[in-house]
Amino acid sequence: MQSTANTFIDFDGTLVYENSSQVLIDHLLSQANSPSQRALARLLNSRLRWLVTKTLGVATRLTGKDTMLRLVLMVFRSEISESADEIFAAVAQKLHLNTKLSAEHSRPFTILSVGLQPLIEQFLLLHPELNCARAIGSSYKSGSRNSSPVIKTVNHKIIYLSRAKQIRYYTDYKHEADTFKAELKGSYSIMTIPNTRHKTLYLLEEHS
Repeated sequence: MQSTANTFIDFDGTLVYENSSQVLIDHLLSQANSPSQRALARLLNSRLRWLVTKTLGVATRLTGKDTMLRLVLMVFRSEISESADEIFAAVAQKLHLNTKLSAEHSRPFTILSVGLQPLIEQFLLLHPELNCARAIGSSYKSGSRNSSPVIKTVNHKIIYLSRAKQIRYYTDYKHEADTFKAELKGSYSIMTIPNTRHKTLYLLEEHS
């Protein structure tokens, strides 16, 4: 089926193989300079990381927002405020396009993600072959030491999808596809797309 402007693609694990937020976290931890940054890096690089991840995971499920990402961004807010473009560009270079969706790359689509939009935009600069009409994600306003990220939740995806017609949405998260199918008005099917290198992908498609 021909893609339209109503084709939406999740970013992490779908358009790219990696989780961009985790790659960003690892990158920032490797650049730790201040005492608080080094303390956080030691903690997350120790055997206690699983406990921290589990604890923050509970907060993430309760709020719907990536608590680990927000914590790391707050600790490194000074560096990001001063060198946001450089940091996001460096992380974008570590991400790789998912070749399973190569047929969609030259057709109009919208990235719909909870990942950081400025990081996604840096990735798009590296890949002019992608016919991405718009990238929608979490925001981070640099330039101020008091700036903080606005981490979006899965609910913001439902809002955008509910405003479109005849949607096609790619994701690597089966639960997300099932949730959207139940929440959105209309008739939808979910197609499984095997992906030998990475996770299985799912296409949520609306039928007229």
